[in-house]
Amino acid sequence: MKIKKIEIDAFRAYKNKEQGTFDFSLVGGEVANLVSIYAPNGFGKSSFYDAIEWGITNRVQRLDWLEEEGLVEKQNASGQFVLKNREASDKLNATVTIHPLDGQPFTNQSVQVNGNTKSDYYFTGERSKLRNEFFQRVILSQEGINAFLRTEEPDCRYEQFSKHFGDERLEKYFKNIVSLLRENSNHIESLNGRAKELEKRFKSRTVEEEVIEKVNFLIAELRKHHQNLPDLSISSVASFIQEVKTLKKSLSFSKETALAELEGLNDLFNNFPAHLSQHYTLKKLSENVKNLDATLHAFVKLHELKVKLEREGLHLNKLQEQLQAINDVFPQYFILSDKKDEFKEQHQKLLKKQNEKKNEIPTISSTITTIEMQLEQHNEKLSNVASELEVLEAQFSKYQKLIESKEKIEKSEKASEEEIQLINYEISGIDEELLEVQHFEKALTSNHSNLKDYRRVVALVSPELSRLESNIQEQQAIKISLESCTQKKKQLSILEKNIVELLSFGRQVIQELKDKSCPLCGNDHFKDKNELLQAIERNNTLSNDKDSLAKDEAEYQSRLFKLKIEEDKINELIKNSLSGRKTTLQNARHRAIQSIDLIRDRQRVTAEEWKSQEPHFNNLFQYFQKGFVFKNESLRIAKKDLELKINQLTVMLEEEKGKRISTLGEIEKFALNVELLTSKIRELENEDVFQLILDHTSKNSELNGVTKVNIQSYKASIKERITLTENTLKELNTKFNEYEDELSKYKQFEVETSISELKSQILDCQVNIQTYEQTLRKHGISFVDKEKLGQHLESKLVQYKNKVQQLNEHIIAAENLEGYSTHIEHYLEASALTIELKNINEKIRQLTEVAKDLEECKRVVSEKLVSYIKDFFQEKLINDIYQRIDPHPDYKEISFHPDLSGNKGCLYIRIKEKNGNEEYAPILYLSSAQINVLSLSIFLARALHATDDKGAPIDCIFMDDPVQSMDSINVLSLIDLLRSIVYNYGKQVIISTHDDNFHHLLQKKIPSEFFPSKFLELESFGKVKVH
Repeated sequence: MKIKKIEIDAFRAYKNKEQGTFDFSLVGGEVANLVSIYAPNGFGKSSFYDAIEWGITNRVQRLDWLEEEGLVEKQNASGQFVLKNREASDKLNATVTIHPLDGQPFTNQSVQVNGNTKSDYYFTGERSKLRNEFFQRVILSQEGINAFLRTEEPDCRYEQFSKHFGDERLEKYFKNIVSLLRENSNHIESLNGRAKELEKRFKSRTVEEEVIEKVNFLIAELRKHHQNLPDLSISSVASFIQEVKTLKKSLSFSKETALAELEGLNDLFNNFPAHLSQHYTLKKLSENVKNLDATLHAFVKLHELKVKLEREGLHLNKLQEQLQAINDVFPQYFILSDKKDEFKEQHQKLLKKQNEKKNEIPTISSTITTIEMQLEQHNEKLSNVASELEVLEAQFSKYQKLIESKEKIEKSEKASEEEIQLINYEISGIDEELLEVQHFEKALTSNHSNLKDYRRVVALVSPELSRLESNIQEQQAIKISLESCTQKKKQLSILEKNIVELLSFGRQVIQELKDKSCPLCGNDHFKDKNELLQAIERNNTLSNDKDSLAKDEAEYQSRLFKLKIEEDKINELIKNSLSGRKTTLQNARHRAIQSIDLIRDRQRVTAEEWKSQEPHFNNLFQYFQKGFVFKNESLRIAKKDLELKINQLTVMLEEEKGKRISTLGEIEKFALNVELLTSKIRELENEDVFQLILDHTSKNSELNGVTKVNIQSYKASIKERITLTENTLKELNTKFNEYEDELSKYKQFEVETSISELKSQILDCQVNIQTYEQTLRKHGISFVDKEKLGQHLESKLVQYKNKVQQLNEHIIAAENLEGYSTHIEHYLEASALTIELKNINEKIRQLTEVAKDLEECKRVVSEKLVSYIKDFFQEKLINDIYQRIDPHPDYKEISFHPDLSGNKGCLYIRIKEKNGNEEYAPILYLSSAQINVLSLSIFLARALHATDDKGAPIDCIFMDDPVQSMDSINVLSLIDLLRSIVYNYGKQVIISTHDDNFHHLLQKKIPSEFFPSKFLELESFGKVKVH
């Protein structure tokens, strides 16, 4: 898995996604294998690593370690563990999205909390669950590694290692086994001591079997009827005897209760015949009351019929009176009503004429208003024309002044444009020189060709440029010499091959001819064939030439390296000079632009002033274009026309006002006639006949309007109701006579008195019955069947007599048991000692077996832990990485030795000289920087072998400030190592640093032109610089 992009939104230092996006992709869609992020301290490097770890694993190890050390409460109080950025919007949650090169992105989002200082990082609960634990292995955790590297005691070192990197399950298992072994051993020792003590006590006790048999018999008898009697043991003899005494008291109380119950049951049995007699009497009395209630109900019905007869008689009289009133009053009412209708018709005609005249008034008033408005308008126009004549001369004077002001502004604008043109020419010259400096810099970093074409720059860096040209020429000469050495080496190689073949041929010939003279050169001064063969073997014809060439080549390489270093220094001097010149030119350009801005501001102010006056000028210009004399004459003519119209309108207004006064007089006459007719109509309505009719119609809702048809219909309805009422009276009289005949032999008062006396007797019977039944319930008897109640009472009497006898027997047994208390105590103590001793011996045997099993478990877990630690410390790879960085001149090898044979785990770390035997503790001999290198080696070795939960390798490694306290040589070695990891292992390494020198060295040693690398910066707190 490699990372393509990381988006951090509202998380810790990063306010939003726009400022917190880290893009590791390169041109072409690939991702950078080496990423260096430069940021000064406090700009958000730690927040960056927290975001990555939290986004994938849902945890941040450095916060969890603080929680383990008990610092959470203190830090939490100050809002330390708030993931969300303090300045982010309340609507946002802290969100981190990590886009891998392949597969789905990892996304994590915090939960909204109340208040900005409340923690949204959880240490417990479902939200604190660790995900993708494997990813923590590729994030540089030097705090944890340094924690156990810098610890002096091996057991403390092991504890620190386990805390940060150990297998939590195995560690917990190992500690539990050690704890169990220790507890098991202590328990066995304690049990052995207890067994010896019990054996001494048992010898001083005697046992009486006969007494115990009696005690057991008594306890068994009591327990048959009293289940709450406790078990008897050595520790509870006193409480048992006390319980027996309590039981005896309880039995005595139960006996007294049973005797009282027996006496009550005897009374109930004796009174049972009287109770049956009360039930029979109650039944007879209830039947008599029921018969008398029916007679009393008939008296009530008779009274109701009498009331109905009286009510219907009154209703009939009322209907007859209504019919007589209709026949007497309504004829006279109709005569007066016709006269009233005639008056109303005259009244309506007068009102119509009055309204017609009233309708003429608004039209006349509208005409008057229109004339008045026209007069007002013409007077206003006349006033305006006079004012215009006065203002016209003043405006013409202002117009002349504005023309002069415009001419001045145009002259000033022309002068400003000429000044700006000169400044722009100066800026153009500065830009040309800046462009020439940039081209010179590009040529300087590429092939140093055509440098003299940039005359102005050459004049600036003339001495350095001469040194650079001389250096380059010398480098070229050395490269030619190196090329010559290479050609000579190739030629020597060919020649050497030919000579080897020739020597081989010579050896073959000597072996075949068996002659002591050389077949190659003809020399015969050798003693024998063997000496000749040895001379051929020692032939070093080309060895001296090869050595000479190698020496020359090394010398050329050394000189070339020195020239390269000198070239870098000269280039640096030239760049510094050019940088100073660029700064000077940019400042000059900035000042020129500021001058232009000031001129433009001045022009803008002038333009805005004229812009405010220009509409007025244009209006005056257009106005006066038409001719001042013509305008003046037109105004005078308009004034005369207006004065004429005003006179005409004044005459028309007077005529309309006279017409309105005449119409109002006619309306007043019509109003007087209408009032007279209204008075006559009221007089008619106040007649007695009218009032009677109105009163009658208001009381009779059936009379819907006073018309002749309605009156006839109403009379017919009254006659019909009179007939119905008469029929109802006949029926009621018949029923009343029937009830009166039936009740003639009874008197209502006597019936009511008899019912009252019977109910009193019934109440007495009910009280006696209820009292007897309450007594039954009190004794637990709820019989309904009165026939069987006597038998049940007799059975209860026998039961309680037996119960009293049984309680007497139990009381005697409890008293006997109380007398044997001393014997019981001795026997139980001896029995308890025997049982306890047997149990202790059995426990000792079991615990001994458990100890053997625990020792075997400890051995197995220890082997697994040692294997885990060996796998964690990839010793060979750690030594390889450590030696490549090479922080120490003597100590080259590191070894790791875990020891779990005791009750505490120990971790021994040793360093030794290469090929040496003596081992030493690194904390005593390595500096802080060297310890840091060792820590880094351990982390890298672990990260290079890290795999995910499916066994696939994790191809990304994160390192925060890995060069702490390192010197320059170690830093260069580390860069070479990182380049090797990226190239040979195919890993993606993401580094952050506050050291700008280290960041620039990475850019030079692993440039983006030749390697898949990318270099980013944080330009401010929580903000990625956009390139």
